Amino acid sequence: MDYGKFLQKLRKIRKQKGISLREMGRKMGGSAQQVSFFERGHTPIKVKDYFFICDVLEISPKSLMEGEISYEDCNDLIERIHGLSKKDFLIIKNMVELLENHCEEKM
Repeated sequence: MDYGKFLQKLRKIRKQKGISLREMGRKMGGSAQQVSFFERGHTPIKVKDYFFICDVLEISPKSLMEGEISYEDCNDLIERIHGLSKKDFLIIKNMVELLENHCEEKM
């Protein structure tokens, strides 16, 4: 999924759930401005913030990332995976599985 589409989806879900920027920021321990900067792409979303966002929106991290994947995104991902050592690939794979399990338990 392209980052711009991801940000649009994030904003759309927040609005569908009736959560204001102020409320989202408060629940994340930040501010409305911080959430606005995330949604507009002015501030990169760190991993910990991503999981806070998912918790506040009551969605799984996987569902937020699901969507159309472009041909270019697939090629980019394949190139990045090819560049990883087997050890690094397994570490990332295990981290993703642990995070998915953790988040599914919270749902």
